[in-house]
Amino acid sequence: MNEELRERVAALIEAGRTEKVGERFFVPIVTLESGTRLGLDEEAGWVSSPPDADALRVFGAGGERHFFEAVESKRSVIEDLLEQGAAEQGLPVEAVVLSFPAVELVAAVLETGSAHFARLGLLWLLPSELRQMRSKIAQLARSPELPQPVRDLAERLIVPESE
Repeated sequence: MNEELRERVAALIEAGRTEKVGERFFVPIVTLESGTRLGLDEEAGWVSSPPDADALRVFGAGGERHFFEAVESKRSVIEDLLEQGAAEQGLPVEAVVLSFPAVELVAAVLETGSAHFARLGLLWLLPSELRQMRSKIAQLARSPELPQPVRDLAERLIVPESE
C-alpha cells in the first residue's frame, strides 16, 4: 500500500472533499458507463459505488465482480480515466494508477469461465503482467469449454516459465 496515497485520501476526507456512501467515505476516481463509480476508501483501498448504492463494495474477498464492468472498456481508456480522476482529486496520479488492482481483477474475471470475459481479461493484461498470470492463461489455453479463438489468444500469451 502506498502510504502517501493513504495520507492524501485521509486529508481529503478531513477537508470534506469526499463522498459518503452508507457509513464510509470515499474519493470517486472513475465513473463507468453504467454510472458505477470506482474510487478509494479511507484506507486507499478500491471500492465501487453503483448508482443509488447504500453501501460501498470493496474490491477483494469476493467483491471483485463489482468491478467487472471496467474490463468492458479498453485498459488504456480506464487508465486514462484513472489518471484524469486522480489529477482532479489532487491525488498522486502514478500511485493511483498503480494501486488499481488490474491483475487481480483480470484473475477474477478469468475465474468466471465466461468466454466473453476470458477474451476481455486476456486483452486487458499488459506484457509485464503475463508471467504472473501464466498458470491461469495456460488453463484457458487448454479449456475445452472455451471457443477456439479464445484458446488461441491464451496460447499466444503464454510466456516461458522463469528459470
